[in-house]
Amino acid sequence: MVYLKAFWVFVLVIAMAWAMKYSRQPTARALEGPENCVIQDGQCEFILDNERVLVSFSPKPQIEEPLTIRFAGDSLKPIRSIHIEGANMYMGKTPVVAESQEKNKWKGWTMLGACSEPNMTWNMVVTFEDATTSLIQFQTRAL
Repeated sequence: MVYLKAFWVFVLVIAMAWAMKYSRQPTARALEGPENCVIQDGQCEFILDNERVLVSFSPKPQIEEPLTIRFAGDSLKPIRSIHIEGANMYMGKTPVVAESQEKNKWKGWTMLGACSEPNMTWNMVVTFEDATTSLIQFQTRAL
């Protein structure tokens, strides 16, 4: 009987630990304004901490092509890391190599992986030095 109680306590502890690990909310904050980064003329903008942030893509995002991404804002926080992952298909995490250009301006470089989907939605996760994150969603279309 003691072993049975110990077994159930063990199962309960494991279940609680699993629930705590996998039920946490993602750290990405909801963006104000449109949820998606709608690229027009190679750029889009969103609001972060009541400040406008401009994200520009050069050239227009295409799979298997070099992509430069620039961030600019009046008081843009320092960026710790950036990665891109597929939203509608698992593509792993593609790092964006980013560096500060000058105050409130950052530039990064990456390449998007090829996939079988003709229209792909991507999540760009930007982690700032203060450990907050923002999610920028954009699309690529097959030529």
